[in-house]
Amino acid sequence: MEYQARCHCGRVRFSFRSPEITTGARCDCSLCVRRGAVLSSRYIPAADFTPHKESRDLAITYGTRGC
Repeated sequence: MEYQARCHCGRVRFSFRSPEITTGARCDCSLCVRRGAVLSSRYIPAADFTPHKESRDLAITYGTRGC
């Protein structure tokens, strides 16, 4: 199955292939809690991860307000 995903602000978008995701994990940081983010509890290998073309050159560091 192929999934489409993005960062919190939507600036970084990507897709990944995975068996159907039936369970998730919750991050407890304030941003994820406010947005209701759900994370896959499954590891996604690099070979199954595809950054979208417009997102490839972004270098965002958590906490820098780049996202």
